Amino acid sequence: MISGAHESGTTLAIGFDVRGRRQFERSLREHFAAADARWGGPGRAWVGAVLAAVVAGIIVLVWVSDYPRPRALAAAGLLLGYVGVSLVLLRPPPRTVWLVPRAHVEDAQFALMTCAIAVLGALRSPLLVAILTALPPRIASGGWSRRTRGYVATIWVAVIAMGCFPAAWFGPTLPPATFAAIAALTLITSATMTAHYLVFLSRTVEESIWDALRAREQVAAQALARTRDLEHLGARLSHELKNPLAAIKALVQLSSRSATDPEARENLQTVEAEAERMRDILDEYLSFSRPLDKIRAEPLSLGSLSDEVLAVMAGRAEKAGVGLARTGDADAVADPRRLKEALLNLVANAIEATPSGGTVDVALSREGDVVAITVRDTGRGMPGDVLERVGTPFFSTREEGTGLGVLLARAIFTQHGGGLRYESAPGEGTTAIATLRVAPASGSDEHVQVAAGG
Repeated sequence: MISGAHESGTTLAIGFDVRGRRQFERSLREHFAAADARWGGPGRAWVGAVLAAVVAGIIVLVWVSDYPRPRALAAAGLLLGYVGVSLVLLRPPPRTVWLVPRAHVEDAQFALMTCAIAVLGALRSPLLVAILTALPPRIASGGWSRRTRGYVATIWVAVIAMGCFPAAWFGPTLPPATFAAIAALTLITSATMTAHYLVFLSRTVEESIWDALRAREQVAAQALARTRDLEHLGARLSHELKNPLAAIKALVQLSSRSATDPEARENLQTVEAEAERMRDILDEYLSFSRPLDKIRAEPLSLGSLSDEVLAVMAGRAEKAGVGLARTGDADAVADPRRLKEALLNLVANAIEATPSGGTVDVALSREGDVVAITVRDTGRGMPGDVLERVGTPFFSTREEGTGLGVLLARAIFTQHGGGLRYESAPGEGTTAIATLRVAPASGSDEHVQVAAGG
């Protein structure tokens, strides 16, 4: 004794939004409501037929049991009304044909069954279990909404009232044989239809969510292809810009040397510095945007590699008044050129973040088949909201930074079967913790596309 619900034909291809708990719950509720709408389709005609047959049987059983005729007639009228309303809800008319709001029709269905229970003995009625069949469709379509809570409250009030008022108000008890037959019919029908409804609801929602997720994957694949096209275009544009930029820089250098006005020479030197900065940005973008080649792994000492990096960065560190140090050592089978490029980015960023008088330490350690390279600075550190954005393209704590160096370093360590993460707090400096496997894992080159996500 369970009714169908909303208008058939409702589209189930609803976007599955998982950006937050509220959005997820709202999207899931929409899927349930759409699946609930499918319950009353042509394939469920048997539900109405079974319901009508069961109600007809109940009416006959009550009539032949010598139950008081006025109550038997009242019960028959209420149950027939219940069947009629249920059939309307199972096969609803077009929305424009509704003479009253649909919610009122559902309320009438619930009220008719409650009154039929009261007429046939209230708490001693064999129809009592049928009152619970009104809840699944309401919960499916509205969740724990105000309307659903209203149904539950009404059940509470009705049950308490039936228990408090004199039993004589609700008529005599049906004969045991009639009571058992009607109770069995009610219980079997309610259990069967409720179970069938919930199984149908679950399967429909699963199919709908699967279709939505598959559609989202297709959109994501299209977006990824578009992003790759834009990356290729950006890389080509950057490459084309390098030649005229080099010419501009050369002309500015020549003009600066021949300039006699100190102010003009200073302005030209500023232009030269900005041209050099533009070239650095283009080089960094090109290093990030081009696909990483297959690693050329070879046995190497990470201690020696780190010393080479610190030697390269020694001039910049001395100019900034920052001390460099390396502790620990470890061996690995890796691509020295790529690891050196990644370490150069990490150490350069650490030097930039460290004030004069501070230090940048590179520590090497090994645990099992994983090597950790820790680059720790004594700079100003970063708050949590800034730390979360480290590694985002074109986000940097430096005005002239692009953030692409971190992405490139992360891609390189990911390609070696490891990763890169940061720890930092304001006033406590920043620690970059890079990991890689002692020996490259099979298929490690397939990690390249993880670079941007880390």
